[in-house]
Amino acid sequence: MTNSSKNKGDRGEREAVEAFQALCPDLLVWNAQRLLGAGRKEDVGDLLVIDDVAVQVKNFGPKYLSKAVYEAAEGARVQAGHARKDYALGMVIVPRARKDKVRWVSVVEQWPTSRLHDTASSAVQAIDKVVAAGIDAEYTVQVVRKGADPVILSSLPTWVRAYRHASGRHEPEAAA
Repeated sequence: MTNSSKNKGDRGEREAVEAFQALCPDLLVWNAQRLLGAGRKEDVGDLLVIDDVAVQVKNFGPKYLSKAVYEAAEGARVQAGHARKDYALGMVIVPRARKDKVRWVSVVEQWPTSRLHDTASSAVQAIDKVVAAGIDAEYTVQVVRKGADPVILSSLPTWVRAYRHASGRHEPEAAA
């Protein structure tokens, strides 16, 4: 038997795969998909999309955005370790965001490159800054937490561009 929270999470994971397919099809593994068996002892991520990236997806309501941000970042890091992947990416859906705006916020404990732009005092404030900057903005926000590792937020396209730069997997040239 399933419940509404699980269904919501499953919908978020399916939408996340679609977001990657639209944004960076050249980076994707053959048959990019959701991974089944969430919650396994040695969980390796929610999605199989980019070969060296463990992806943790969170689809929480607005009341729990901070929790989603921190769980996504930490979960991705742990899962990348289990899967022996070089990159860990948490993804948090922005509640009620339109698909043509910042719909997904990337959340990481370690940015693929060294360039960071801004700081915020809370995860919710960081999400607000990323959303305000817009989907195509090269903009990152770091949230420093007392007694814990900082997390870095950006739009998903910004993370993909940084990943491309760090991994040397640049966008293919457009056909003439």
